[in-house]
Amino acid sequence: MNWLKKHIGIILMGVGTGLLAMLQVMHVTFINTLLLIPLCLILCGFLLYIWFKKSDSPY
Repeated sequence: MNWLKKHIGIILMGVGTGLLAMLQVMHVTFINTLLLIPLCLILCGFLLYIWFKKSDSPY
């Protein structure tokens, strides 16, 4: 469980990127709502990654 907590940001970024690539391959990029979901996943993953890295750091 500690490993998952430590790497959840990278996992979310990977899922968001995969979903964005899948939508591009399926040619569904004209629906903005479907493009916002992967964007939110990537941004949340990035922020979680920074937050967990900062919490592990002594600074």
